[in-house]
Amino acid sequence: MNPNGIIFGKDAVIDTSSFVASTLNISNEDLKKGKFAFEQAKDKAMAEIVNNGLITVSKNGTVAFVGGSVTNNGKIKVENGNVFLLAGQKITLSDLSNPAITYSLSAPKNKVLNLGDVFAKNGKITLSGGKVTNKGTLNVHSTDKDKQGHVTISAKEGDVSLGGKISADGVYRGGAIKITGKGITVEENAVIDLKGKQGGGTAYIGGDEQGKGTIQLAEKTEIKKGAKIDASATEKGNGGKVVIWGDKAKVDGKITAKGGEKAGDGGFVETSGNILKLSKNLHIDTSAPKGKLGDWLLDPVNVFVRDCSLTSYCNSDDVNMTFIDKSMFENGLKYTNAFITASTGITFEDTINVSESETETTFQLKAPYISLSRPIIAPKVTLDIQTAELNSIFGFHVNNFYLNKHTTEEKGIAYFGSSGDYGYKVENLFKISSFDDVHFHSNYGLETKIASIDSYKLSLGGITSEQLSIKSHKIGFQSIHTKDLEILPLEIKDQATINHEEPSINIGSLYTSGNSTLHTKGNIFINHDILLSGDSPLNIIGNVNFRENEYAKNINGNDNFISIKGNVEGYGNIKTLGGLLIQGNVNNNGNIEGEHISIEGDIDGNNNIRGWDDLLIKGDIKGSGRIKGYNINIIGDISGNKSISADGKMNIKVNASDYELSNKKLEAGRTLEISNSHGNIINVSNNDIKAVEGIKISAKGKIENGAGNILEEKGNNKFKTAGAYDVCISDSAGELCRKVHLENIDKPVEERPKNEETSIDDQTDNVDKPVEEKPKNEEAPINDQTENVDKLAEGQLDNEEKISFDDKDIELYKEYLDGKRVSHEILKHFKEHDYFTPENVYSDARLKRVNELTSKEDLEKALLEARTVDKIYQNQMDTLEFASYMIMSSDIGIEIVDSISARVLGIKNLSDFVKVAYDLINEKPNKKTVITASSESLMALQSRYEEKLEEIFSKKPPMFNKVYQGFKKLKRLNDSLEYIKKMVVIYNNFLTIKKIEQNRKGVNKVIKDLSVKIVDLEKKGK
Repeated sequence: MNPNGIIFGKDAVIDTSSFVASTLNISNEDLKKGKFAFEQAKDKAMAEIVNNGLITVSKNGTVAFVGGSVTNNGKIKVENGNVFLLAGQKITLSDLSNPAITYSLSAPKNKVLNLGDVFAKNGKITLSGGKVTNKGTLNVHSTDKDKQGHVTISAKEGDVSLGGKISADGVYRGGAIKITGKGITVEENAVIDLKGKQGGGTAYIGGDEQGKGTIQLAEKTEIKKGAKIDASATEKGNGGKVVIWGDKAKVDGKITAKGGEKAGDGGFVETSGNILKLSKNLHIDTSAPKGKLGDWLLDPVNVFVRDCSLTSYCNSDDVNMTFIDKSMFENGLKYTNAFITASTGITFEDTINVSESETETTFQLKAPYISLSRPIIAPKVTLDIQTAELNSIFGFHVNNFYLNKHTTEEKGIAYFGSSGDYGYKVENLFKISSFDDVHFHSNYGLETKIASIDSYKLSLGGITSEQLSIKSHKIGFQSIHTKDLEILPLEIKDQATINHEEPSINIGSLYTSGNSTLHTKGNIFINHDILLSGDSPLNIIGNVNFRENEYAKNINGNDNFISIKGNVEGYGNIKTLGGLLIQGNVNNNGNIEGEHISIEGDIDGNNNIRGWDDLLIKGDIKGSGRIKGYNINIIGDISGNKSISADGKMNIKVNASDYELSNKKLEAGRTLEISNSHGNIINVSNNDIKAVEGIKISAKGKIENGAGNILEEKGNNKFKTAGAYDVCISDSAGELCRKVHLENIDKPVEERPKNEETSIDDQTDNVDKPVEEKPKNEEAPINDQTENVDKLAEGQLDNEEKISFDDKDIELYKEYLDGKRVSHEILKHFKEHDYFTPENVYSDARLKRVNELTSKEDLEKALLEARTVDKIYQNQMDTLEFASYMIMSSDIGIEIVDSISARVLGIKNLSDFVKVAYDLINEKPNKKTVITASSESLMALQSRYEEKLEEIFSKKPPMFNKVYQGFKKLKRLNDSLEYIKKMVVIYNNFLTIKKIEQNRKGVNKVIKDLSVKIVDLEKKGK
């Protein structure tokens, strides 16, 4: 010890068991006790220790330099022992054989500098002071299987600068390196080696994982260009761990934690900081030739991913925000899984394209708010998102997609849209777990093999999937196309279309208040109730099978229309006060009830059919039960044991090839007509045929009546057969048989009563009136589906000095974007404010006021308003497209459109309709055409619209692709006014969507401009 300083010359050699040199003071009592408590003498200047020679100690020995400052220019060698280079004013070493250091005081002037070589094979090296610099070699190479080397470098109150080479490699496993200080710099071309044959080592530079644990956190950490940190396994083993952390972290160089060449998984690399700057040249590699890929974690507060080649401030020290160049992930995802965890948000502002990579990797994003403002194109990458709010605008193409909540306490809200030319394609699994609100509305839909969605509220656009499982309480669809589908208990609040290839749709309970379509090539198995509410038609394409179990199985349509294009089987009931269309066979042991019922197939089984209005049965009727309705029309054959009756003053019409009655009732409240053109109508026995106002029976063959009764209360009976066939009305013994001719059947044609049935427009009251007597059409022009769509707002705000935002307005917008409000509430709100409507929110006058906003708070409120308007436009376009698609179906009927289009369909004056239709395509009809409104003029109008629509669809507009498919399938009748009206509405909808789309482009520009202004303010620290 020498308080004036110690210098070892270049020729100095020391070889001993252990060696301690100090320029600090120590008391005799502490020295006798073996307690090495060193302290700077108060009246002494700071003294230095300098080693230029060779110092060697025995195995398990210790070398300790303790002074005001320490410099090593020479060599220090120890095996299985310890080397301490310590600079400070008060330092305690507890035990030289197993030393621990206690610092009471150190300052930046207490410097440690290593320019030489320090070797501690299988041992430990510790450098600690107010400032620590290494430009030499620090080596703790390990040859022991169970003992690895350790290097600790610390400048608690100062900076650490690391050049040269630090080695903690091992024959078996790599060792450990821990570097702490206020500021840490790993210099250019510095090497930190933690490789091991059976596993890589561990490096903590500036802190522990995600800034947690007890390791001191650096205020600033920088890894410079050319620096190399390697914690790889070289033969058989897993890669190690490298953690780089700083409040402000700037990272370049090459960081590697690879798995072994023969076996082992990749390791872990973290580059994190509250503000993180990553160089485009940074290379992260956690690959594993024979194992699983390792992970790369980034943990900033808030992060923006963009193309930094387009801007100069991504890595500027003057910008206190985290901008990461998109190339970091385009290159990095070829060699590692990537995980971004942010405490505030993650925003992707430019496209990520990893389409050329053949490596299957995972890209995990975890933050309270995540915005995918541009596509992610990575067919081999699994995209795993954990967030409270996801806003995906431009779609993605990935291998797998997972979406989970950020935390279990938060609600999960996800928006999937498509403002660009890219949709959503997932090569394998698309899975959303336990989210509260999911909104999926993409022009290009979702294409995936397997989709699983678990949410409380679900709103879906187009989905194409081989297997689909949906669990939700409230759900709204546009369309789903899948092979295997399982729907757990859910509620549909919007429209739904499910296209399903094979083999079955399995439905638990389903509640829908929107337009819903289930489409499968196989069976739809119904295990519980399906309930429709509001104005919510249900269209089923496929066989319906009510399973036999302990639960009630009902399709309850309330006042809604139900269409089933397939067979109905099993043990369930169908009931609706709206219309019911079944285009297959009914073999169901349950009840079928509806306002207007049409069954095109055969009926069998023990069931009851009840029509509250019209009832049409085109197929054969078998089995037992009862058919009851008002106007009943039966086209097929009737056998079995069903009774048929019409309520009130209504009719029954049967057109069968052979009609046999046995032990059943046929009763009409008004008229009864039975006819065929092929065979006999035979009334065998024990039957009653009853009608109030008349019975008409005609057949090509014989008409016979056995022991039953033919009764009428008033009117005339009419019986007719072709040729020489008789009409026989007899008792059980067959004693009475007489021929009956139909009144007027033998009269010449000119003497028969004139047919007074109306022609083409028999659904209107005024079709045959002269044009001057017809009521004037007072309806609004048909092209007004978006109120004020063409209105300009110039000058509308001239009297306002600036734009202001009411807190209630902002809260309303937030609730709408969160799915807690519906569009019509926002539209009503806009209408109540006389300063704008949805279409002219961003007129030149108002846009000028928006551009004058300067505060971040006002800009964010304006951005919220713009997002609200954009969502309204998207919903309007989705609604019009869906309405257009549905109206094309001849099965559904023309009532499934919005109220404005219904005006077109409801025009009763035929001439007015023709004129309006021609006006829509900017053509003037012939005056005679409008006046007469003949079938010829309608055919001409039909041809013009077919040409117009074919012209539109030939260009394949993306948002009308489904409408085009419906248009091609639409049944064409020669003079069908309904068909022409449908085409007029479709064309009108198309024009309206184009106008909305144009308006939406302006809103999207506002959103972009506002976002840029907000980012610029944040960049400037405002």
